[in-house]
Amino acid sequence: MAGKGISCFSKIAFVEELKRGELLWRPFALPALNALQVGIVVPTQRALPHVTQNFVGRMRAA
Repeated sequence: MAGKGISCFSKIAFVEELKRGELLWRPFALPALNALQVGIVVPTQRALPHVTQNFVGRMRAA
């Protein structure tokens, strides 16, 4: 199951990686969550794993 988990972190924990373009910030399409500044950070060179796609889909539907 390596590489198939979901974790929650503050965006600030990845500022340098975001600046270098190693990660992308993807906010959720939920105004209530976006007000909390929650999103998903994924490697730029990797497709989202199925479990992550499922999680994002559920967050969009909420």
